[in-house]
Amino acid sequence: MELTKPSDERVQQLKALIPVLILSIIFSSIMFFTFWDRVASLDLWDDDDYMRLVQISEWVATGSWYLQPLERLNPQDGQIIHWTRVPDIVPYTLIKALSTITDLELATLISISITPLLYLCTTVVLIAATTSKLFGNQYAFVSAVYALSSYLLVKFLPGSIDHHNVQLCISAFFILLIPTKEAEFKYQKRAWIQGMLVALSVWVGVANILFFITALSVLVIYGIYKNRSAVEYVSSISLSAFFFSLVFIVCNRPYSEFFYIHVDAISIAFSSCFLSGYIFCITFIKLKNISKVIATLSSLIISLIPTFCLFPELLSDIAYQDNPEVLKLYWLNFISETYSTTHYIVKDGFLHPPTLHWYLHQQ
Repeated sequence: MELTKPSDERVQQLKALIPVLILSIIFSSIMFFTFWDRVASLDLWDDDDYMRLVQISEWVATGSWYLQPLERLNPQDGQIIHWTRVPDIVPYTLIKALSTITDLELATLISISITPLLYLCTTVVLIAATTSKLFGNQYAFVSAVYALSSYLLVKFLPGSIDHHNVQLCISAFFILLIPTKEAEFKYQKRAWIQGMLVALSVWVGVANILFFITALSVLVIYGIYKNRSAVEYVSSISLSAFFFSLVFIVCNRPYSEFFYIHVDAISIAFSSCFLSGYIFCITFIKLKNISKVIATLSSLIISLIPTFCLFPELLSDIAYQDNPEVLKLYWLNFISETYSTTHYIVKDGFLHPPTLHWYLHQQ
């Protein structure tokens, strides 16, 4: 099996992760009781947590998988907030299960407390597994202690039910599966799983897209200069991400909205980006008899120009210009992700990346 190791080595790695899981559960239990009063009074950590709670509560009340227009904002404009149901699945499931033994209000409070802690345990185990893979089983527990005492916890506090902890969990799983040996670039099943994780992450939200672009770009650069198998591996990830993104688009919204273009949610525009990645890799592999520089530039032109011509929204703020003014006034104008990278470069220059926008404007 591609995803397995020799049985004795795998058993040893699993044994090293058992103390990590136990520590994570104990730590999560302490956090649950420490922050229970705050969660019980609905003193959540972020405005998005409240919005997510409203979204989950409406799902429980109506049973509708598809998000509905916000009745208390401007329902006449339709579905203007393009959030996803994926982060709602775990708390919704817990609410349904717990409401069989307690009232709905208490079930909701318990579920929004437990959900981020479940993601915390999973993420810490994945971090420890990655550490074990890279440095040895003896360091797995140390990495778990470090993770549980780091700033990472901010996104996993009870009541943190927005999508950030889900994204961190998916990213940790993706990193764990990155090949660290030459032979692992032949593991096509692993590549397809990573592609599915990329598409799933975009379905959850587009905040991690730059992380995946960076990770895959590093693998491609390695493949160009060291081992072409890495380029083939990335082509499989890209093809998998393209396929699963199409599946998730259908799952996310009614099929009649399949060709609706969004850059703040999974849409055909992002699927085209994954297809561009696949075309780049395949084109580069085919151009093996010319210089690497020419092959790389040619592959970039062939793969990217059609996508950017079809979807200029990927490079500009055009996707947000048609949003209702009430949404811009009370929400979008305060979110750094609303604006494109080119917006910040034009406004503040290359030394002012969007990730620092909020912090610098607080000074």
